[in-house]
Amino acid sequence: MAYTDPTPADIKLDFPQFAAVADSVIQRVINRNNPSTGVYAWVDQAWLESDYTWAWELLTAYWLTQMGQGTGTGAELAGQGLSGVSRLKSGALDVSFKSASDGGTSGVPAPWNENIYGVQFYQYLRKNRGGVVTAAGAGCGFGAQATDLPFAWAYNGRGL
Repeated sequence: MAYTDPTPADIKLDFPQFAAVADSVIQRVINRNNPSTGVYAWVDQAWLESDYTWAWELLTAYWLTQMGQGTGTGAELAGQGLSGVSRLKSGALDVSFKSASDGGTSGVPAPWNENIYGVQFYQYLRKNRGGVVTAAGAGCGFGAQATDLPFAWAYNGRGL
């Protein structure tokens, strides 16, 4: 297996809900993670070779959905500016948004928990970029715990 960058055709094959999205739009989103340019290089060749292409595809699907591209409920909600909605009540409108604590048992923090692709990508992110490990007394207060810094953008219950 080799480090292979995804193409719009790969995205459309693996995620049919993006079949009607223009290749130029998909390629632009793919390019957001281009390790050669350093632009938002979430996935790079420091990752396991077996995870590289699929994780990059998941990340692209996450961003496309957040942009309201493609079909499906997540894309439709994002297209209406309702990305991350966990509950929507109609009578006397009662809207709830997901937060870091809404990750369920998997503990996926916001914004990754806003759609299924983010949830899946986050698992690969933790696997390939688990964060720093500090020794007790190193001055940052996390005595030998692996953390997801800087990848958890929201409060994660450990005082971060």
